[in-house]
Amino acid sequence: MNQLSRNEVADAIVEFLRKETNFDDPALINESTRLMESGIIDSLMMMSVVAYCQESFRCDIGPYDLTEESLENALAIADLVLRVRSVSGASG
Repeated sequence: MNQLSRNEVADAIVEFLRKETNFDDPALINESTRLMESGIIDSLMMMSVVAYCQESFRCDIGPYDLTEESLENALAIADLVLRVRSVSGASG
């Protein structure tokens, strides 16, 4: 995986969430679902998402990166992943 797109990252996050939560209905979890607000995941599961992203996309997400906005939905998390990857120079 060389250059990641926002949609590729968001799709992978959605797939991870569907698998981990057993909510595989696309109407329940998609790239714009408000994850915490909807009650689909809790703070512990969000940390699992962050760990998944760090491992899968080889990025270092620090505590200051973890804001309500950056974790709102899969697209926001994808933006976060791509931003921290560009800062660290990760290439895939």
